[in-house]
Amino acid sequence: MKLSNSIIIALVCTTLFSCSTLTKTGKVVETSIIAIPDTVRTKLHIDTSRRIEGISITKKFLSLTVAADNNFVIYQNLTGGLNKYNDMQSAAVYNALNGTNYDVLVMPKFSILTQKSLLTSKTVVKVTGYGAYQTIIKK
Repeated sequence: MKLSNSIIIALVCTTLFSCSTLTKTGKVVETSIIAIPDTVRTKLHIDTSRRIEGISITKKFLSLTVAADNNFVIYQNLTGGLNKYNDMQSAAVYNALNGTNYDVLVMPKFSILTQKSLLTSKTVVKVTGYGAYQTIIKK
């Protein structure tokens, strides 16, 4: 009986001392033409009729990852430097594009929510943006 009371007290304390943070970022595409040096030039056709979104969730217990996405797109961090959420942002972009006919996500806006308690943490990265597909520009 004492053991179950201790567990309940520990869970209540963990819940009371948990915290969350929210971070939002956004990036803007400067042009609708992508040039890959000396290889291929493409034109983006952006569908602005609706925004698409994707979510990536990572759960940790005692700093060990117990659940995370494992599908990613090659995504360049435009802000420069290292970003500890790069993998999660790439997974969120993958989830946004998966099952659509779009090639890229244009004007992505990320929101990052982190919830921490004594033993666990959960990070949710959500991205919204416009889908776009590419066509090759012939020389």
